[in-house]
Amino acid sequence: MYKEGRRFFVIALTSLAITALCRTARAEGFYADVHGGASIPWEETTRVSSDAAPTSVKAHTNYDIGWLAGASAGYQWDGGWARGLAGEVEFTFRQNHINRIATSTPITLGGDLHSYAIMLNGYYRFLNNTPFTPYIGGGVGE
Repeated sequence: MYKEGRRFFVIALTSLAITALCRTARAEGFYADVHGGASIPWEETTRVSSDAAPTSVKAHTNYDIGWLAGASAGYQWDGGWARGLAGEVEFTFRQNHINRIATSTPITLGGDLHSYAIMLNGYYRFLNNTPFTPYIGGGVGE
């Protein structure tokens, strides 16, 4: 538990440092971004099965902190009635290594958890003359 907490603290501190060093860029018209970070999945109860086993086994799965990378492209309207509105398409890939599978019967397995996300996002940015631009948004996808 202490090791996981320390990892989370280091990732949070690194993220804050990167955010503090970022410069403000205002997008007008088409824009694109590339992003990355840490992937911290929930530890879950799963069903584990194999081709050799006659039935599946209920298990608790623990994952290591992983990584994610993605990109998005969108358009922000900068004038008229749509000023501040933006829409974008986003794709993100995540990977985590399986740390442990705990069951009532001994299982020795390894592997990775991969996930892909494709989202269609919409935003309304409250444009102002400061470096801070608050916004609200939402998205749909899988």
